[in-house]
Amino acid sequence: MKPLTQAPFEETLIIASVSGDPLLTRRLREMGFHHGCEVRILGRAPFNGPFVVQLHDSVLALRLAEAECLLIN
Repeated sequence: MKPLTQAPFEETLIIASVSGDPLLTRRLREMGFHHGCEVRILGRAPFNGPFVVQLHDSVLALRLAEAECLLIN
């Protein structure tokens, strides 16, 4: 498994696990990220800004620390 931060853009990815800081993982689960969800990285903001991620019909911005908590296969 590798973190979402190392995944290629514009590909459909499956979340294998949400792990890391309990406060961040709780927030991510409340946003809808959980095991088995499909996500796509649409891009990244300039100057190492947040990742722009599509989850279902929503487009969300995730900070680096949040994106590193999402592990994919």
